[in-house]
Amino acid sequence: MAKKSKGQRSLKKDILRQFERSIDLRRLNYKRHTKEVKYKAILFGTVVAGLLYGAAYAGGYYGFSNNLISVEAFAKMVWIMMIPTTVVGLFTYLIVRNRLEYPLRKEIRDYMEQLERDGGLLWRFTPVWEQFDGSAGTTKKALAWSQEGKVDKLDIEDYCDAAREIYRMLIEHDAKQFKPETAAAVARNFSKQEQAA
Repeated sequence: MAKKSKGQRSLKKDILRQFERSIDLRRLNYKRHTKEVKYKAILFGTVVAGLLYGAAYAGGYYGFSNNLISVEAFAKMVWIMMIPTTVVGLFTYLIVRNRLEYPLRKEIRDYMEQLERDGGLLWRFTPVWEQFDGSAGTTKKALAWSQEGKVDKLDIEDYCDAAREIYRMLIEHDAKQFKPETAAAVARNFSKQEQAA
């Protein structure tokens, strides 16, 4: 019995080691990479909206203090100016975020293409996913497109999420749950890659 458990532990370690050797998850952490960018974009949008609103308010206040516009007109203008300045701020946020995210997305896309260059990589871990989940979704699509060589058409977020999902399965499931057939299937998938090379 102890011998069998040791063998199953070894199966899990082998697959986990293969995954960690093949894929650097730090480079595929899209959410972490874009988090800082998102906050910078929010700051830009808020500053632009604030400056525009401040300029409109200052103009209205100047007109009110010099009796060029009435109190009612000034009060209406203060409320009405919130809408266009908010829209401009939101538009600025979207533009800045896209501009700042582009180099990060390109870096991740280049790494994905590097991983998937020689006959695909992510799909080789499909047996792990099939054993522990196997349901439809973005992971299924990412694995299928990896095998078909169509990763260039796949969203970066979907690929990153699929890689993290496979890793989560490897980490969270106990070694006793790993079937020898799963490890053999993963090994077969990688031996095909070596034969092709």
